[in-house]
Amino acid sequence: MPSIFHAGSQARDTSLVVPFGAATAARVRAAIGACPEYATTPLRPMPAIARELGLHEVWAKDERARLGLRSFKALGGAYAVLWLSAGLLSRDRDAHVSIDDMLRGSKPALAGVTFTAATAGNHGCSVAAGAKLVGARCCIFVAAGAPAEQVRAIAAQGAEIVPVAGRYEDSLEACRRAAESNGWVIVSDCATEAHDATVRCVMEGYTVIAAEILAANKTPTHVFLQAGVGGMASAVAAHLVAVLGNRGPKVIVVEPESAACLQASARADRAVTIPQTQTTNMGRLACYAPSAAAWPVLRALTAAFATVSDAEATAACELLEYHRLATTPSGAAGFAALSRIARSPLDRQRLALGPESEALVVITEAALTDST
Repeated sequence: MPSIFHAGSQARDTSLVVPFGAATAARVRAAIGACPEYATTPLRPMPAIARELGLHEVWAKDERARLGLRSFKALGGAYAVLWLSAGLLSRDRDAHVSIDDMLRGSKPALAGVTFTAATAGNHGCSVAAGAKLVGARCCIFVAAGAPAEQVRAIAAQGAEIVPVAGRYEDSLEACRRAAESNGWVIVSDCATEAHDATVRCVMEGYTVIAAEILAANKTPTHVFLQAGVGGMASAVAAHLVAVLGNRGPKVIVVEPESAACLQASARADRAVTIPQTQTTNMGRLACYAPSAAAWPVLRALTAAFATVSDAEATAACELLEYHRLATTPSGAAGFAALSRIARSPLDRQRLALGPESEALVVITEAALTDST
């Protein structure tokens, strides 16, 4: 059954949010802003939903067209490729090369470099787009069950596709082995070590989402953030807290009930890996171990860890489609949790969710147009 674990009123560790503050978001926006497809994504009001749920306001940050790649993940992987590429060029030229220098110059001399990543769909497309932008080769390891439409989108960016039988964690291992054998550069969004610089860079890319929310003069009291390994949720939460301080929102992290590694970690008060016992229609959230870079941030900042069922995610999809925000179950998970929690008197009380509250959800990806 879907559940909610209230983490309590933990003291917010400001040292954890500093790397995701205003300076970081400005740096990422300057780099990503050089991409031809860059535009601020919409922050859509949902007044009818707010009235139905007894809240002052509900807002949806609409990431469905981010950078033309149909997902919030366009920010993280592409930015990490730009950052890594600038570092490689600085080393080769024995002089500092910034991202801006690299993008303003002629085609970067990265034809001999191969970037690689494991993906369940969206992250691989972002890495492939970044590699294409800098003139590098790209090889993406695709976990079984990734939607064919998303696999085609990765290939359309010029990447080589390597299918991997098994779950997402198996594609991570296949990617790691190939990178070690071939000297490729891994662009992972899941860290096994807390100080993984590349994964931290991917996470920094997601601060743009939060920065755009604040730039629209919105300061939500509650944010509902779906999570797989936790990269986006931790970065968005950390940026909001870094900028707003004590005025920062209550953070509710949302997972599929069959893949709730973050809630399990919160209950154990340490990062844990959970077994895969069943599948979920929230495929991009089907992760069974937290990112070591994301977990400490979420542990410090999260007010509650909620799970949603496949049926709840499907119902949320249908309602969002009615409001012209068509998405997938993964993209609707945060909204599904808000819809259920706002109807629970006990959860409303424990989260101080009431008539004056302003809730925000993130619609993380566009609906798939086919199922083949």
